[in-house]
Amino acid sequence: MGSLKVELKPLDTSHTLKMRAYQSLKSSIEAMDPYSHRGEIRIDEREISERLGISRTPVREALILLEHEGFVRTVPRRGVVVVRKTRSEIIDMIIVWAALESMSARLFAACASDGEIAALASRLRQPFDGAEAAGEAGQAPGAADGIMEIHDAFVGASGCGMIGELTKNLRVQMRWINRLAGHAADQAARVAVLRHGMAEAIGNRDAGLAGALIRDHNLGLAGYIEKNCDFPD
Repeated sequence: MGSLKVELKPLDTSHTLKMRAYQSLKSSIEAMDPYSHRGEIRIDEREISERLGISRTPVREALILLEHEGFVRTVPRRGVVVVRKTRSEIIDMIIVWAALESMSARLFAACASDGEIAALASRLRQPFDGAEAAGEAGQAPGAADGIMEIHDAFVGASGCGMIGELTKNLRVQMRWINRLAGHAADQAARVAVLRHGMAEAIGNRDAGLAGALIRDHNLGLAGYIEKNCDFPD
């Protein structure tokens, strides 16, 4: 009895290089703090290709993927730049994020295992010193990290995979936005209060309170951006 032959197509090395360039560029962009200054952040295809040791074609293809995801855009006569949202766009994103994160919190408090509840509540009760975690130039990445830790825990255990997909790229934008708001003098204190409040809410499996706390925090962030940030506009 003859065996079934498996038809194999030649490996597409250009696709591999494109994805390697995409992952490298995306990681670099995610690590940026694009709202920390007003100047454009340009991406030079030639420089990237030289640093990665590949041709410009896979770099260009990677940038097309990143443009579809909303991280970069091509500007006539200026090349490729990292996208920074306007103030109104930022507020819209925060509102969408508030809705998704609030639902994640509700699902987590209601559906997570006792072990997951206890582990997250314990982490959130640990002292959070935003001033000690502050970075250079007066930035407070520690406060942003303190907020994103809550989101990551909720989304990862909410039981709704679509929320994770919808927030995957939005998460990067929100981390940038939380860093922008990190310049507020009381931001670290507000994050600490939220973390302790969330620990109590999920510890008691109070889904309504957990959702309301994170929703109200995000809406407060939107109000701060609208009132205090004249950049970017």
